[in-house]
Amino acid sequence: MFRGRFFRIARSLILFLAAAAAACQPQPGGPAQPEAPKPPIRVGASVSLTGRYQVEGRMTQQGYELAVEMLNAKGGINAYRFELVIYDNQSDAATTTSLYRKLIFEDKVDFLLGPYGTPLTRPVAPLVEQSQIPMVTTEAAGTEIWRGQNLRWSTQLMTPVERYNAGLVELAKRLGVKSVAYVYANTPSTVQGAETDRGLLTQAGISLALFERYEPDQVDFNVLASKAKATGAELFVMNGYFQDAVNFTKAMSAVGYQPRYKYLGFTVVTEDYVKSVGDLAHCVMGSANWLPTLKTKGFIATNEEFVSRFRAKYGAEPDYRAATAFGGVEVLAEAIKASLDRTGKIDKAFVRDYIFKTRTATVFGPYEVVAEGPDAGMQVGAGSYTIQWQKDPRTGSMKLEVLWPDQYATVKEPCTA
Repeated sequence: MFRGRFFRIARSLILFLAAAAAACQPQPGGPAQPEAPKPPIRVGASVSLTGRYQVEGRMTQQGYELAVEMLNAKGGINAYRFELVIYDNQSDAATTTSLYRKLIFEDKVDFLLGPYGTPLTRPVAPLVEQSQIPMVTTEAAGTEIWRGQNLRWSTQLMTPVERYNAGLVELAKRLGVKSVAYVYANTPSTVQGAETDRGLLTQAGISLALFERYEPDQVDFNVLASKAKATGAELFVMNGYFQDAVNFTKAMSAVGYQPRYKYLGFTVVTEDYVKSVGDLAHCVMGSANWLPTLKTKGFIATNEEFVSRFRAKYGAEPDYRAATAFGGVEVLAEAIKASLDRTGKIDKAFVRDYIFKTRTATVFGPYEVVAEGPDAGMQVGAGSYTIQWQKDPRTGSMKLEVLWPDQYATVKEPCTA
């Protein structure tokens, strides 16, 4: 009797446990069990939030942050979300290198985005090669980082410095300019750009009445402005950085230097320049790598969407540095998406190959780099535009006009001082 009762109890217990287990299983047509959240894709960068390049660095940071925000709002990449890890490098090369070492070896980020500027990017490149973590470099124009270096883990998104002033020479020839006073910062990328410009101007039969460099920490340009004034050259050209352009514009006014044409490089395209110098911006020409009116489209957004969201988020106008930063996230995200779709995982070697071999587009413009060989990673797809600030006689405000290429021109001729 006892034995029979034992087996009946055991049988009942087994049936109960089986029923309970079945009840815990997903039923056909019933609610699916939620998947465990995927770990974030951690992307590291060091930007200049203080120091000499803080204006440029702020735009870089904002471009990175907005791209990640918009990407994550769409669900990320195959349900993987991006997570940014950003440090302030204080516009210092040694600090920049130290922070990328921290990102790589302590924070153990998955991918990297570059800092602002060639001087800060150059010492980071060997470290990236050592770590074998793909990096899209968004703000370095100097091609010496890639040329002849056989790099395999970092690519250039920014327009190469040799192409910055392509429209300058074309305009100078069209306007009949005979002589130029040219000053430039003593940094590798600006020296490289200045030498390229000198060759092009000489080939065009335009003489260089002055060709002089200045140190990157120089803030007083009155003596150099007076020296340029004494040449009597019709065109003045400065190849430097944002604060250089601001200081030189004020120095030209202080010494009464008014050449017929003024061209102050790639940093005057920003609203910050106009805010810094006011009406002195009138008739100042420069180059632009990107414009808010371009009909470009990248992996995350169209250029129109990028500009609109940037204005809404930051209450300011984006410039080319924000656009290149945003574009860098787009290239990296597109490569990671391709890796997940084709290999089923986030494969750093696959991502590396993709960013070297793909031809694509971002809000900044075309993206294509040298795929292999000694110059691997160097940008070959992006171009530039020649612009000028002109004062609107009706409103008194400054308006950015496009002078070149002709198909994008908004005015036929530049205004003169």
